[in-house]
Amino acid sequence: MCFQLFRIIYDNANPVLDIYISVISSEHMVATKGFWLATVSTTVETANPEAELQPGLDLLGPIEQK
Repeated sequence: MCFQLFRIIYDNANPVLDIYISVISSEHMVATKGFWLATVSTTVETANPEAELQPGLDLLGPIEQK
C-alpha cells in the first residue's frame, strides 16, 4: 500500500485527543527507497505540542528525522 491515513482517539489525555497519522511510501517519489514519509497531527491544546503528538509518534517506530 502506498498511502495510508489513520485517526487515533487517545483517551488517556485530558481532554481526549484526536491524532491523525498519514504515511506515504517511496513509490510516490517523496522519500528514499525503503523509507516512508509520515505526518502526525493534532490540535495543540498545551504549551508542549510534542508531548501531545507522542502517542502517534510512538506508533511509527524508529524515526530517522523530525
